Amino acid sequence: MKSGLNVIKAIFLGIFVLILGFGIISMVMMFDYVNKCVHITPRDNLPVVEHDKMYCIEDFFIIEREENKDGRKIHISWTDGSSGKPEDIKWLNGELFTVTGGTGYLSISIEDWNPHSPEGSYGVVTVRVAG
Repeated sequence: MKSGLNVIKAIFLGIFVLILGFGIISMVMMFDYVNKCVHITPRDNLPVVEHDKMYCIEDFFIIEREENKDGRKIHISWTDGSSGKPEDIKWLNGELFTVTGGTGYLSISIEDWNPHSPEGSYGVVTVRVAG
């Protein structure tokens, strides 16, 4: 009878070790995956956008763990009630932009991801434009 109990204990111990090992491996893989994803955080103390001054997206967002800029999608538009027109926003090489006219507020959004992690990250800020 005692050897039968030892066999049952050994079986349960083996199952417990397998479940524990699977859990540890799953946690390590989860943290590895999360650390491969781009992380976008809006900056504190956003600048007031001035006419004819160059800005880049990093002036408005902290972008962490980005491997390359191929996954970036940036969109800038005037919010309702602003006096600016779409043509008042000028892009230089898709990286820098300037505002040449209008006043009000701009909505700046960015979406980004790395090639080997399909999880994307998204951020949006609204900034004031002073003429």
